[in-house]
Amino acid sequence: MSVPRTIVDFEPPHLVSLVLNGQVEEAQLAEAFDRIEIYVGALPYYQLEIQLDGVHGATPEARRLAAERMKALPERSMAVVGGSFAQRALANLFLKAARLLEGQRSNDYRLCKTPEESREWLAECARARATGEGG
Repeated sequence: MSVPRTIVDFEPPHLVSLVLNGQVEEAQLAEAFDRIEIYVGALPYYQLEIQLDGVHGATPEARRLAAERMKALPERSMAVVGGSFAQRALANLFLKAARLLEGQRSNDYRLCKTPEESREWLAECARARATGEGG
């Protein structure tokens, strides 16, 4: 039984979980973002959890597509989970570049070691937004 290369799940009201496996290609991410847009396109805010443990790398085209498609999505809190030291370092660089490109948007990002840490932080973000303290 093979492992799916991409899994996109939506948990109402606003959580998207993205699991990537193998070498991430542009077409693979385009399909994932198509699904994400269906789930969150009409929302004012959403949360995105990206699991990196199964990723072996990403093509430059895939990274470029991710940056472009993220700009078109609503405001978000995004947790990047797991991955090797090198993957986390690349994710950190990507997140810093995304912050620069987004300008005044209120997006929160965090690198998390475990899914539990990610879900706890995302819950904190949701509570802060609900009380007007976040974003």
